[in-house]
Amino acid sequence: MFDLIRSLRASAGLRACAMAVFCCGIAAASTAPYKSVVAIRELGLSDGAFSALTLSAAVINVLASVWLGTLADRDSGYRRLLIWLAATGMAGYSAIFFFPNATVFILALLVPVSVFSGLTPMLFAAGRVFSEDLPTADRMGLSSVLRGMVSAAWILVPGVLGFALAGAGSMLPAFAVAALAAGAALVIIALRMPRGGSGDPARRPPRVSLPAAFGLLMRPAVTLRVLGTAAITSAIHVHAAVMPLIMTGRAGGTTADVGITVGIVAGMELVFLLVWAQVTRRIATVTVLAIAALLPVPPASAQDELEVKVTPLYHATFVLQFGDQTIIVDPVARADYRGFGEPDAILITDVHPDHWNMETVALLMGTKTKVIAPAAVADSWGGIDTVLQNDGITDAAGIKIEAVPMYNLERGPRGGELY
Repeated sequence: MFDLIRSLRASAGLRACAMAVFCCGIAAASTAPYKSVVAIRELGLSDGAFSALTLSAAVINVLASVWLGTLADRDSGYRRLLIWLAATGMAGYSAIFFFPNATVFILALLVPVSVFSGLTPMLFAAGRVFSEDLPTADRMGLSSVLRGMVSAAWILVPGVLGFALAGAGSMLPAFAVAALAAGAALVIIALRMPRGGSGDPARRPPRVSLPAAFGLLMRPAVTLRVLGTAAITSAIHVHAAVMPLIMTGRAGGTTADVGITVGIVAGMELVFLLVWAQVTRRIATVTVLAIAALLPVPPASAQDELEVKVTPLYHATFVLQFGDQTIIVDPVARADYRGFGEPDAILITDVHPDHWNMETVALLMGTKTKVIAPAAVADSWGGIDTVLQNDGITDAAGIKIEAVPMYNLERGPRGGELY
């Protein structure tokens, strides 16, 4: 490990790569855990729209990576391309922060931010060029050290940002942090990275056309590795998008909880990478991967399904209980609410007196209770927290609440009479 650190200190190119990789890690760590929260909760994108955006951004990222690889093969060095990528990321993140609307978010995420994602792998490639005079084992170890710089950023940044912005009501400032990090990477590459960086031409692989490169990918051994990597990467991206929504929604957590969780995972990853850097110096990478694949995985512990208890009280009044959460629907005076405790939410479905009573609602409300009702109820009482129109959606106690239009199948007890 100390040999690797000495190698980093001795090479200006490797030092610049390590610092720039750390900045890229900050940019990713400050936005990735909160991207779905900003898109859906703050900018109003639907779940389907955000999913389509994520898929489109991934496709563009792949195409950009292929394009960047082609440019790198044609360029005399990586430095100029790396500067351009860092500037692109700074522009994309800045646009999201300064112009917070759904259109800008979508366009910035699709083009500049997706292209900027190619900076980190290009820095790894530059690192391999700057380390080509080192022994093979040390080169493999340096890759793990560079990856560890990314993990270090993920340990430090998400938790700090989550705490800092937990009471701010918006996670958009995280994109300002990402813009500053991309700008720092630009400065480091421009001022600290040696010019050139193309490596010894005699050692570089021969240039191939794009169709020929895809032909190489079609080889069975390569295809299997690519598919395996794609499956792992897909699972990571799905987790990154869904976990913050679950934690700040149904789990009842905050953005600080998201940051702490991400930091803990990154800390575990950093420890693993430090060990990996030593192992790969002594054992072939493929052998290590095979051993890891054969390690026994403990079976997931069986968890009881969440029991939902429904207690009818009077007419349309009933209580929903699940876990430690309680929701009272259509509270009226005649019902007995003893034993249910403070409700997390009160739902009122109709303005008529057989569906709600103002005094009863006021008595049942606690410090955490959220009252949700249609506009007709809100017009007659100012204590409603959330007004839902037909087909409207909100969140209460981590549970998705959707307003469904209701009507009577018969207009009255007798013809021409209303209920």
